[in-house]
Amino acid sequence: MMSAPLLGKQIDGIWHTGVVVFGREYYFGGGIQCGAPGGTHFGRPLRTIDLGETHIPEDLFETFLIELSPRFTAQTYNLLRWNCNNFSDEIAHFLVGVGIPRHIVDLPNEVMSTPLGQQLMPMLTMMENQMRNMSENGAAGGGNGGGGFGMWEPATSASAPPPAQTATVEEIPGPSAEDAVPRGAA
Repeated sequence: MMSAPLLGKQIDGIWHTGVVVFGREYYFGGGIQCGAPGGTHFGRPLRTIDLGETHIPEDLFETFLIELSPRFTAQTYNLLRWNCNNFSDEIAHFLVGVGIPRHIVDLPNEVMSTPLGQQLMPMLTMMENQMRNMSENGAAGGGNGGGGFGMWEPATSASAPPPAQTATVEEIPGPSAEDAVPRGAA
């Protein structure tokens, strides 16, 4: 792992997260997206963490997603301040009363607090702005996120869910340097 020599601290991964509930995985990437669990374009999860059971009905969860959707758009996405991990944390709190592990949510601050992180911030900001501009101009290709995933849309009629559903968060390495992110099965 190269994180210790480069950053001065050990970072085990740059994580992409999604929450699996009601048989679907939900995550934030250019908007709220959903699809088959473990099927994002980031690849198979390295780790799945059971967050507990929810007693929130699916239709109430759908209403919650509708309320969240203006805050989780392509325009609001920020790699360092407002990303998939913030989304996963919010919906986990709603579903089971606990968030995702703090080391995941706090990772951007941890990296940006290092000298190398401070040097990378302007470059990351510029790249993000370019990607956002391309997306707004239709040059990014739209796509459905890969792996059978697409933009989440509210259900027209939600059926009553079983009394309890398990909510899990999946840690999937995000795009980064190969030797800075663990690969393989956990």
